[in-house]
Amino acid sequence: MRQNATGSQPEQVLIDEKTAARRLGVSTSHLGNLRRRGEIPYVRVGALIRYDVRALDEWIASQLKTTKEKGVDR
Repeated sequence: MRQNATGSQPEQVLIDEKTAARRLGVSTSHLGNLRRRGEIPYVRVGALIRYDVRALDEWIASQLKTTKEKGVDR
């Protein structure tokens, strides 16, 4: 963990699957499917699967669609 910008509480850099799924608003099984298909970044720590908060935020930003893009879900 590292301290956040205000220096008050340490910021968690790696989060578990349940926390990552909650952050994305999806089920853990859907998150696992995304991971197995190689669609979302993750980190393996021994036998554990963890998600880097910054990488998830970047992934979310890369998934944003504009209304001018083709194939936008409505």
